[in-house]
This record gives sequence, C-alpha cells and structure tokens, in this order.
Amino acid sequence: MSLHPEPAQSGGRIHIWAGVVLVLVCLVAYALTLDNGLQTYELRGGDLITHQYAQVQARPSNAPGYPLYTMGGWLWFHTGRALMQLFGLATPNPLPILSSYSTLWALPAVALLYAVILEITRSKQTPHGNWIVAWLVAAFYAATYFFWYYATTTEQYSSAVAQTLAIVYVYLRWRTVAGSGPQPAATERRARRLLFLLAFLCGLSLAHMLTIAFIVPPLVIAVLWQRPDLLRSPRALGGSIL
Repeated sequence: MSLHPEPAQSGGRIHIWAGVVLVLVCLVAYALTLDNGLQTYELRGGDLITHQYAQVQARPSNAPGYPLYTMGGWLWFHTGRALMQLFGLATPNPLPILSSYSTLWALPAVALLYAVILEITRSKQTPHGNWIVAWLVAAFYAATYFFWYYATTTEQYSSAVAQTLAIVYVYLRWRTVAGSGPQPAATERRARRLLFLLAFLCGLSLAHMLTIAFIVPPLVIAVLWQRPDLLRSPRALGGSIL
C-alpha cells in the first residue's frame, strides 16, 4: 500500500472521514475495555483510588490538584450516575462512569494527534496532509498499552496528552497562517485569534499541570523567532498575557 494519497483524494474530504473512523474505532475499543472493578491492593492508595475519590467528592487529588480534570470528572460522574438512576438503574457501578471520563479525554487526544500529523505532512501534493501516515501513526499510538490503559482507567494522563496536543496543533496552525512577517488585515486577525487561543491553552494547562512549564518557554521563543514584530504590537502582547 502506498503511503502517499492520490492527488484526487487529497483534495476531497477523505482525511476527515478517515479521522472520524479512527475516533469511532477507538471509542468502541475503549468502551468495551473500561475498568469496572477494584483490586484489593488499590484500596491501600495510589493514583487510581486518589482520582476516584477526587472526582466523586470534588476535592484536590495529587499536586497540583488537576482542577480541570477533577471538576470536569465530578460533573461527569454525578451527571452520568443521575442519568443511569433516572433510567431505572438504582445502584450503577461507579467505576465505569469514572473510567469513561478518561476516555472522554482520550478520544480528542487521538483526534488531535491525527490532526497534528496531517498538519506537518502538508505539501503541494497533499494540501490536507498525508492522511494515511497520520491514520497509521495515530492508530498505533491509540493502541499502545500505555495509552490504552490510561484511556480506560481513572487517571488524568489522557487529559494531559489532549491538552499538550491541543497546544501543538494551535501553534502549527498559527505558524502556517502568521507567515514570517506582517500579513493582510484579514490574515493578521486570524493569526492573532490563533495566538490568543494558544496563550489561553497554555495558561489553562499551566493551571492544570506543572509539566507544561517546560513547553511554554520554547514555544514563546519559536513564536517570536518567526514573528519578532509581535514585540512591537501592544495588542498582541497584552492579549496573549491576559
């Protein structure tokens, strides 16, 4: 099988449908393998039981507390549990509900990895990216033991991957739109919106997990290396900081 899509295909929507199929396959696979029980040793402590208590009780878990993951998990758990009870399941097993929240983060993580690879494989022959390579790489990563395990258990790893890939994807989109210097007004507005979104994602992720601190400085350097004129734009600087 050739790893280069035909020119006729690359101009259509096959890359979109391929991504949809990838996410649906992952959804089915993860849903069928959700964690639904506890081992005795897990009751002694550890990340899984810590995150389970945190989501049920809306309390901080491991440092720095993972506020976005925890509060979203609290809402997901109590909404899911209430819906199950509403439809007649009086005492639903809480563990699949808690575990499925990790799946909720894992699916956009896989989609974002697919989108990132599409973005970096763009060329004149494949203006939408090489969807075959993107599909194979994203599918391989989604099926690795490590990612699959954390996509089906009560852990925040999949949310960390999703947030990191979102930052990378928005940066790549900004790099494409912003060019190496001032652009026409409409393009500049689009580039500025992407820059503000990038800054927002970095700030949100920094509040959620400290490891993002290692990504932000090189990201700032990359942005200013490409567009040093941004240092002379109070609007761009102020908006990014805010």
